[in-house]
Amino acid sequence: MATKPERARFFLESADDEGFVMTLPQSGAHIRVMPKAAFTEHDIIGVGIGGVEMVPCLVFRFTPVATHDLNQLRLANPERRLVLVVAGVPVGARRMKETLDRGWVHPEVFKIFAEVPDFLLPALAASLNETAAALHPPARR
Repeated sequence: MATKPERARFFLESADDEGFVMTLPQSGAHIRVMPKAAFTEHDIIGVGIGGVEMVPCLVFRFTPVATHDLNQLRLANPERRLVLVVAGVPVGARRMKETLDRGWVHPEVFKIFAEVPDFLLPALAASLNETAAALHPPARR
């Protein structure tokens, strides 16, 4: 089954009134985010499915430059969240402090719970990987 390549973006939660509000689909959480994405599909080199405490999640692998930027953001903004937006729709958020406190940090990955049914995660990951493969051919990875 072919999937439609989708674009993923991560928006940093705003520390003030700057930006705009995103609403997550299941929890209904309202999160004010910065107007410009912190990470885009150009920063993502792969997406897998993992688990944290028996709950499935998406595992994003970033380019070396984006990995450095992500770790700097984690240290500078531990209380703020990154909001995952796929095809223009917010689908998940993760407080960066949680990844540091609970040992979920691997320098090259970011795990996030998507507010979509678990059975849709494989197709979502496949679609995001299609985009990553198109933007980062194997010779460039």
